[in-house]
Parts: sequence; structure tokens; C-alpha cells
Amino acid sequence: MPDNLIIKCNKCGNTLNVKNPGRPGTFQTTCPHCQQPVHFRLNAKPLKMAEEPETQKNVQKEKIKVPLLTNIVPLKNSKGFAVKPMVKVNQPYAFKCPTCGKPVLFKLPKAGIQGIKCRQCSSQFFAKATDVKPQQDQPKHQEKKEKNPEEKIKTQKLLRGNKYPGLLTWGNIFSRKKYVLHEGTFILGRKSDEAHADIEFNDTEMSRRSVAIEVQHQPTGYFFKLTVLKATNPVLHNNKPLAETESVYLKYGDSIQLGHTVINFKQQAKNK
Repeated sequence: MPDNLIIKCNKCGNTLNVKNPGRPGTFQTTCPHCQQPVHFRLNAKPLKMAEEPETQKNVQKEKIKVPLLTNIVPLKNSKGFAVKPMVKVNQPYAFKCPTCGKPVLFKLPKAGIQGIKCRQCSSQFFAKATDVKPQQDQPKHQEKKEKNPEEKIKTQKLLRGNKYPGLLTWGNIFSRKKYVLHEGTFILGRKSDEAHADIEFNDTEMSRRSVAIEVQHQPTGYFFKLTVLKATNPVLHNNKPLAETESVYLKYGDSIQLGHTVINFKQQAKNK
């Protein structure tokens, strides 16, 4: 900051050499030429903002591209929507809420079916994430051990077999129906003249060949594998939607919903 200031007298037009007060404000001095008071003002010096590093500027300018999902299917006989297709774990996605029209941004932290809620209208959505890692990222010694993951799962399942055959029950108290599941494969679906199922139901909201139950009788017991064949209308296992080709092993006490029909899976009573 300079020690002296050069100002001009508004009365006589001569210049004055005045000592700098060193602070902002309005000050007064006397012109030595015309003896008139001269007022002058000092403004505060503006602060310089620190410049952003070039790297930070570039990061802020880059926009993250989020995939927009458009296939949002309402769940029949259940509140909520199904988000299709399958997404990747820890990857951001977005879709437009069909209820309020606001965008919904989400990221699933783990594999499997998980719930999503719209912050605007609290609508419920269900999406399935997968966590498939490239084979080249796995060590060679692990590739040999995990070469046939399905066989490994079957081996583990053999240790927890069911002692007795399974039993499917559905209907109300007055029209309760039962079907015993012995060894073999059984197709469940809507009653139709075009495509017959092993177990048929009078339900128009059910696919003609909806699911298949494969029953295997191993030395350690029975195993019941349910596979979704057609999921035009959602298939629910214990109130959780399953995608087409998805398989689960049934346990006693599980419930399966196909269309409007709720089927209970139980243990067949021990023969006396």
C-alpha cells in the first residue's frame, strides 16, 4: 500500500499529496490552494479467491453418465414394481418413477434381489444385482477348485437332504388340494388345451408353464429344486420375485405364488 495518495480538489482543480490513512473509510483534508475542505474515500481491498487446481476443475466439469432403465413392470397382486433387466453391483443406475414421474437414482451394494424406495412418493421397487467377476482376475489354483460351481452346490445340498417327500397344498378350507412330490420333474401352470402341465391351476394370471420342480432322491434324502420357466407374471418365492431361469431349493414351510394362487410347500406326513 503506498504511503501517500494523490487526490484532486473539486473546487480549484489542483492536486493534493495526502498521507494514506491505511484503512478503509471516508476522510477529509484541506486544500492548501483554496483552503476548502476536500473529502475522499478509501474502499476495502477485495480478497483474491484461491484458484482451483486444474485437476479439480477437470473433475468437476466431467459428468458421470448413469444408465437409464426404462423397463419398470408393476407387480400383480402385490404393491410395487419390478426393475428390469438385471444390474451390476455397486454401479449407479436411474429410472423414472411411474407414480410421481420423478427420477430415482440407486446403487445396489450386494448381489441378489433388493428393495428401492422413491424418495418423492415412497413407491416400492425391486431390482436384482449380479456380481460376476472376470475369470482372469482369479488365481489359477482357485479356478480348478471352482471349475464346476453347480456341482459344489449340489455336494453341499446332499449333506442337508430332506428325509420325507414334499407336499404342495393350495386352496381354501373347503376346497383344499394336495399334491405329493415324489422323485421326478413336475411342471406347474395354468390349465390349457394347448400346453398341458403336470399340476394345473384354474388361474388366468398364471403362465401355462410357469415353474418346474425337480425332485431328486439321494442317499441322504430328497431335494426339491424350483426353476422359473416363464415370468410374464411375477413368480414369488416367500414374497420375493424370481426372474426367468432362476432356481432356488425349497425348504419345508416355503410359499410359492403363481398369479393369484398361493402354494404352500410342506413335508409329507410319515407313513404309519
